[in-house]
Amino acid sequence: MRTHLPAGADPAAVGPLVRLAARLGLASLLLLATAPPLAAQVDHGGKGVSRETLDRARRMLATVQKDVRKYYFDSTFRGLDLDARFKEAEARLASAPTNNHLWAIIAQVLAELNDSHTNFYPPSHAAQVEYGFSMQFVGDSCYVVGVKPGSDAEKKGVRPGDQVLGIDAYRPDRRSFWTVQYVYHTLSPRPGMHLKLRGPDGVERELDAMAHVEMGERIVDFTNAATISRLIMEYDAAGRRPTQFYRSLGDSVLIWRMPRFLFDDQRNIDEMIDRARKHRALILDLRNNPGGAVVTELHLLGRLFNREVRIGERRTREGTEAVVVAPGKDPYLGLLVILVNSGSASAAEITARATQLEGRAIIVGDRTMGAVVTSRMFMHEVGHDRRVSYGASITVADVVACVVLLVVTISRINRRSLRREVS
Repeated sequence: MRTHLPAGADPAAVGPLVRLAARLGLASLLLLATAPPLAAQVDHGGKGVSRETLDRARRMLATVQKDVRKYYFDSTFRGLDLDARFKEAEARLASAPTNNHLWAIIAQVLAELNDSHTNFYPPSHAAQVEYGFSMQFVGDSCYVVGVKPGSDAEKKGVRPGDQVLGIDAYRPDRRSFWTVQYVYHTLSPRPGMHLKLRGPDGVERELDAMAHVEMGERIVDFTNAATISRLIMEYDAAGRRPTQFYRSLGDSVLIWRMPRFLFDDQRNIDEMIDRARKHRALILDLRNNPGGAVVTELHLLGRLFNREVRIGERRTREGTEAVVVAPGKDPYLGLLVILVNSGSASAAEITARATQLEGRAIIVGDRTMGAVVTSRMFMHEVGHDRRVSYGASITVADVVACVVLLVVTISRINRRSLRREVS
C-alpha cells in the first residue's frame, strides 16, 4: 500500500477524528492520537501554525462549505445543521496546534455526513509512504492479502493469510474500514502501524511494521524549465501505461482484468470487447475496482447487452430519473462471469449487480463494498506566489433500486454446465 505524507505532518495531531471514530463505532481509534510524529512540526516558534496557514485553512473550509451546500445530493444534508457544523469547525481552527489538526477539523465536518464518497482532500503531500503490505476484508474478517518483498512488514513476519485483529488501537470493522483507509492513506499517513495478527495456525502475535518513506519536493517551481520538462515526461509516461489487462486461453476463455472505470476509456473497452467476441466465455475481473466514470460504466454495460436495460434510478436534488443502458454495437453475448470482492465499489458494483439481475452474468466472490453513489471532485487553489492545491469529493447523486450486497460463491455454480459451455 502506497500513499503520500504531508510535509511537516504530525499524525498525532488528529484529535478531531477521535470523535469521528466514536460516531462510526470506532471508540478505540486512539491510533490517531498516539501515533509517533512523522516529522518535526514546523510550529513557528512554538506558537502553532503560521497566520498564513491558518488563513488558508479558513478559506479552504469556507470553499468546501460552498461546495457541499451547492452540490450535495441531499438538500437536507442527512438532517445535519450544516451551517452550525461549519461554524463550530471555524472556531476550532484558531486553536489548532499543527497543520494536521487543521486538515482533520475540515475533514471532520464532511465525515459527519457518513458518506464514503464525500471527503476532504488536504494539500498535496511532500513524501510518499509505502506500508509494504495490503489488507482486505473477506466476509466479516480482515486479512493480509499481499506483502511486498523486502519490506519491513515482510522482515517482521507479516504473511498473506494473516488475519488482522488490530491496527494500532483500531479493531477492523467492515462497515467503517473505508474510513481507516482514508485516514491512513489520504488524511494522515504515518511511518508505520502496530499490528495484531492471527496466523493460519491460530497463533496471535503483535508487531510494528514500519513504512518506507520517500521524501519529495515540498515546493514545485513551475517557472523552472527542468521541472516543467520532468512533469511533461511523467504525464506522457502515465498516458502510455495500459488501462486494461487480459489473458487469452485459446478461443475458449478471455480473462479481463479491469482495475477501474477510467474517464474517456471507451476505446480500450471496445478493443477488449472485440477480443472477447472471439471467445466463448469472458471472465471480467472487477475485484478491488473502486469504480470511476459513469460514462465508462454505461459504455461497458452497453457492450454486454443486445437490448435496452434499466439498471436503477439516480436521485439528485432535481429529482429521480431512471438510469437506462442503451445496447452498443456488436455486444459480447457469450458466457459472462464477473469476479467481485469487498474492494469492488460504485460502478463495479452496479455493473455486477445489473448483469446479475438481468440473468446476464454469473457473479463470483464476496460481498461488495456497498458504496453506490455518484460523486464529483472539486479542486481548488489557495495562495498567490505559492499556491496550495486541495479539494473535496462531493456525492452529487444516490443510485437506488440496485441491491449491492453480492454473496455468490463458486459452490453455487453448476460446475458441470459451466465446463460444458466453455469446452
